[in-house]
Amino acid sequence: MTTKSKSLDQQAPPAHIQIVSEADSAPVTSMESSVDLFITFDEDANQTNAKLADNRLVDLTAQSEEEKERNYYKVLFDSAVDGVFIVDAETMRIVLANRTAADMYGFESEDDMLGVNPLKLVHPDDRDRVLRILAQDVIHDNLRLIHKFRGMVRDGNDIWVRAVGVRTEYRGRLAGLISIRDISDRRREEEERDRVEERLEFIGRLASIGELATGVGHEFNDPVSAILVYDQLLMSRRNLDETIKSGLEAIYRQAQRASTLIENLLLFGRRHRPDKCLVNINQLLERALDTCTHELEINDVQVSEDLDPDLPPTLADPDQIQQVFLNIINNADYAMAEAHGRGKLHVQSETRGDVIRVTLTDDGPGIPDEDLPHIFDPFFTSRGNGKGTGLGLTVCYGLVEAHGGSIDARSKLGEGTSIEVEIPIVTSENESASELNLDRLEL
Repeated sequence: MTTKSKSLDQQAPPAHIQIVSEADSAPVTSMESSVDLFITFDEDANQTNAKLADNRLVDLTAQSEEEKERNYYKVLFDSAVDGVFIVDAETMRIVLANRTAADMYGFESEDDMLGVNPLKLVHPDDRDRVLRILAQDVIHDNLRLIHKFRGMVRDGNDIWVRAVGVRTEYRGRLAGLISIRDISDRRREEEERDRVEERLEFIGRLASIGELATGVGHEFNDPVSAILVYDQLLMSRRNLDETIKSGLEAIYRQAQRASTLIENLLLFGRRHRPDKCLVNINQLLERALDTCTHELEINDVQVSEDLDPDLPPTLADPDQIQQVFLNIINNADYAMAEAHGRGKLHVQSETRGDVIRVTLTDDGPGIPDEDLPHIFDPFFTSRGNGKGTGLGLTVCYGLVEAHGGSIDARSKLGEGTSIEVEIPIVTSENESASELNLDRLEL
């Protein structure tokens, strides 16, 4: 047998070895992370099992059966595909971990995980639940149940993991052996699938309600119009008693409100295909703001803009997209005026990949967490009784969806609301965006 090695210093830490067969040149590495000594041997050599202990090359065949079994299980432990670590039941500290677990949580080595409280590897929102699982299900009841929760990597990012634990002993002490698998990719796929299914279900509900709204709107439109006409005729008479005149004015206000509701119902129910042409989204935003200028000034709402001048043109229905912006601006204006009597509205446009994103952010009262998932539902409104139809954002959702885009809301109570609208960038089949004459985009 021939050997090559660097000199061994008696004061240096224990060296590590790598054994290589000249016959097949397949390395068989030790369980340690680095190699300090290389050994080659012929297939017919007698000493084919070797290790370095206290800087001495020794024969592995001299090991006891207990040592061999312990080394065998250590190899299984270290080579596991899942992250595995052992938690001492009394100190609640990690006392053993494999390389997979270290890599999963961003540690440089397995040793860096020793002494770490396992709850620090869990997202703060899930720590109480994981503590109960570890103490009760694993240590006390030895229930081998699968749990899913969010983990925390050392760089601060969070991951989704699937974990299963079992009660065990380590060095004579009660412990829990925990196996962890990163399921972040699978979780994202599940969330995306759920989001798509919810969107399809919501679109189906909108279509059904839209048909009902159209029928109801047409049935009520004629009698409400008649009430308005006759009310105006009566009010045109001279020398009306003040009590009668006040009553007629109240009738007119309520009938006008009913008329506005009918218009919204008909708009919501009209699911006609968008009449698309090449448009400039910035121009549509500007026109929507111009339309609302008077109300914004009355309510002391300051508007700031950050519009990307290089937005590409896209195929869209200008009336429908402008209606979307109008509804969002009106909602923000009302919310800020009711909460503060003034406000700030920031409008931003930008290109994100193959979509144009428009974000409208107000500094209004914000939306409660329990209401946020429902703001696009038909007839849902946070305004007081008689102050809203609950169809404005529902109409926005339907119009944006008809363009193949998306609309989403982010809000925190007391800190305002942001509505994000994304419109796909689509050009005609015969012309690319770079060849278009922007003068043709005037609407």
